Amino acid sequence: MVSLSTSRHFHPFVDPVTKVVSYVLDAGLPGLQQSFYFVNRAMDKQGRYLWFYCYFPPATYRVLGVMDFEDDCVRCFPETQFLGGPLVDVDSGECIFASPQGFYSKSPKQKAAVKICDLPGEITKYGSPSSLATHLTYSPDKSELFLDARVNDRFILGTLRLSDGSFTVWKEYDYCRNHAQFNPVNGDLVLFAEDHWNDHINGSRHPIRYNCKGEFMRLWTLTRDGKETLYPPLDLQRATHEWWSRDGKTLYYCKYTSLEEGNNGVTGISLETGEHKVYCPVPAWHAFSSLRDDFFVYDENEVFYRGTPSRVGFYNYKTKKQLFIVSQNPALAPADRPSVYHLDPHPQLVCKDKYVCYTLAQKGYTEVALTETAPLLSRTAHD
Repeated sequence: MVSLSTSRHFHPFVDPVTKVVSYVLDAGLPGLQQSFYFVNRAMDKQGRYLWFYCYFPPATYRVLGVMDFEDDCVRCFPETQFLGGPLVDVDSGECIFASPQGFYSKSPKQKAAVKICDLPGEITKYGSPSSLATHLTYSPDKSELFLDARVNDRFILGTLRLSDGSFTVWKEYDYCRNHAQFNPVNGDLVLFAEDHWNDHINGSRHPIRYNCKGEFMRLWTLTRDGKETLYPPLDLQRATHEWWSRDGKTLYYCKYTSLEEGNNGVTGISLETGEHKVYCPVPAWHAFSSLRDDFFVYDENEVFYRGTPSRVGFYNYKTKKQLFIVSQNPALAPADRPSVYHLDPHPQLVCKDKYVCYTLAQKGYTEVALTETAPLLSRTAHD
């Protein structure tokens, strides 16, 4: 297989401030590319396939593309317009996505996507869904996908069995519930978020709520039998962009005081001990943890809007040292005219933590980049 330094499809980008080296994908495709949402890893364990999003302004839809490190080829699949975040099988390299026509699997070398099943009738009986899953996740045994569907102003959480397309509703809501994620080791437990949303009928805006104790009601878990548990953020602050540790024992999120004051720490809650603490005292907007929770990657911004200026950082939890992978991504849109695309860097750790994968924006448009973690660990080690 080719490597980042030998592939004809990558060129180095050296951050002008920190001198960290990233490798940027030269896809050779029409349109623009960006990395996956941070929760769903875009690369298989073996490091052969790198999946990414392709979009074609002014069209607002996105489709899938893939880089094959064995034959050094990049492919785009126009038939894979998806509804919600796709899921890469990190063992096989295949990708599962949802569309208005059903659920499909796409192999990097198949000529056509293979249909898994139709959309569940338990969802479509309410109308045409505007979303089926914020980001698809597997059950630990890969027999099910978890969906957080929205149809008009109804929000439906449940499991789709891949063998026969049957759907089991875990819970239905009339207030926005999304960002659902299967626990990596417990197939009877999911993490989900209460989120702000706009009413489809009258356009009214609904914020994330506080309960009577003054606790921000963002972070929840749900069990297969319908039991909900609220996890209030630390110090009565707010929470955003949550995920599971790889062993399923810690619920991580990015903590903040207010949109004006910004974020102030990557925070975790141990499901076993109840310990609740800040792991990384950095202003992370999205973040992701390593296999052993010994280092983190994150992005940050000073003002939040689609297309805002951003940075991408690395935090060594063992040494408490931080390093910017990208010290500054310039704005991709003005604040008074935000982009219609979701353009945050969304860094994630892929290929068994060998690389950081993220969206780079140095040229006024988005590109997919990979950074090796070994040099980052070396540079943040103890003196």
